[in-house]
Amino acid sequence: MLKLKSTNPKAILPSVTHIPSPETLEEATNRIHANVKAIEASAAVIRKRAIEIGRDLATVKKHKHGEFGNYLKAEFQMSVRTAQNYMGVAEFVEVNPDTIDVDLPLSALYALAHASVHPDFLEDVKAAIKNGTIPKTGAGVKKAIAAQHAADNVVAMMPADQAGQKVHNSAVHDAVALLRDHLPKATLAKFAKHCATAGWHELAGALKGTMHG
Repeated sequence: MLKLKSTNPKAILPSVTHIPSPETLEEATNRIHANVKAIEASAAVIRKRAIEIGRDLATVKKHKHGEFGNYLKAEFQMSVRTAQNYMGVAEFVEVNPDTIDVDLPLSALYALAHASVHPDFLEDVKAAIKNGTIPKTGAGVKKAIAAQHAADNVVAMMPADQAGQKVHNSAVHDAVALLRDHLPKATLAKFAKHCATAGWHELAGALKGTMHG
């Protein structure tokens, strides 16, 4: 009778990649830099492919007019909303090709593509990202967009009489805090100038105070 040699079960398990534990500060720092670069490279590839998918989906939509949703589901197991997100990003980048130079993550591009922002504001956002005023993240860009919309709403709601202004003052206080925290300084300066021109000197002064505070 053939006798089988006993084997250690641990020896036949698939090997797990060994992650060395950093022994020195220099080793840990170098490893972090390397991993961050790898993640950023992956993010760039994901962003590029998402844009390409959006462009191709726009082509598919032209050929499958009236059947687009069914085709998406059958061919890609994809919803119309997801396809619209891809196409929206592709269209946004086509209109604003220099946004790629800022290396925005895909989530930030989605936010900008969905928002209705003025070209001047987009320039302010790109400048603020480059100088570090706005984090280069989807959340950072979304907060800047929300602050810009708050600024637009304040302008639209400017009351023409003193009674209306009194009711509006508390909302203005909250809006100023939001603008200060999330709007690029260049946009804040433009908004303060707009308020001064409109006669809202108190709000303009508050905004200027936040820029110098």
